[in-house]
Amino acid sequence: MENDNNQQKVMMAKVYKLYCDDGHFYYGSTVQKYLSARYHSHKTDSKEECMKNNKVYSHINKIGWDRVKIILVEEFIFTSREDMRRRENIHIVKDLNNPLCLNHNRSFVTDSQRLEKIYERKRKLSELSKVVVKCECGLETTNGRKDQHTNSFKHRSRMEKQKCKIVDD
Repeated sequence: MENDNNQQKVMMAKVYKLYCDDGHFYYGSTVQKYLSARYHSHKTDSKEECMKNNKVYSHINKIGWDRVKIILVEEFIFTSREDMRRRENIHIVKDLNNPLCLNHNRSFVTDSQRLEKIYERKRKLSELSKVVVKCECGLETTNGRKDQHTNSFKHRSRMEKQKCKIVDD
C-alpha cells in the first residue's frame, strides 16, 4: 500500500518463531506473504556452506528440518525495515538469555547501544593485551606485545642459545 502525497510506504510484516520440538527456538521477521515461503528460504539457506556454522542452522540441521515448524508470533504494519527490526527485537530481547533461544544477536540496536558494545569490546581487548605470559625463550611479556617480543633481537638470541644447548647436550 502506498499513500498519496509521497508519504512513506506502508507494508505488512510478520514476526515468526522457528520452533524445534526439542524446545529450541529462533525469532525472525519477514515481509513474505506466506510463512511457508520463509520456512523454505531458511531450509535452503541452511544448506549453504557459508551458513553451516550459523547457530540456528547448525542446530536445526543436526536435529532435522522435519522437527521444526514456523509459528506466527504477530503480524503488523510498518513503514521501514528499522520499524520491523525493532518489533522483532522486542521478542528476541525477552528470550535472549534463555539457553534454548537460538538468536545470538538482537535484530535492532540503537546507536548508543552499538557504541557501548564497541567500547566494551575495546576495553576487554585492552585488558587481554595486558595479561603477562611466559614466552618460550624464558622471558615474560604481555599478550599485546608478544608479536613484537618474538621479533626482537633479545628473543631471537635467547632462542639461538637454547638451540645450542640442545645440540651440545
